[in-house]
Amino acid sequence: MSADRTPETLALHIQAVLQGAFILAKAKGGAQVAADSLDHLSRYLTLLFGAGGAIPNP
Repeated sequence: MSADRTPETLALHIQAVLQGAFILAKAKGGAQVAADSLDHLSRYLTLLFGAGGAIPNP
């Protein structure tokens, strides 16, 4: 598995989370699972880039 991290791979990950969240919400019959998934994604992006939006050095 490649360790390359690019804007494109991050965009694909975000898209997968979004689509998966909506599929789960539809399957479970409620929006809470989607909201939880988006909350996790938000925390991941904050961890990745920091609260100030600066890109950390790898």
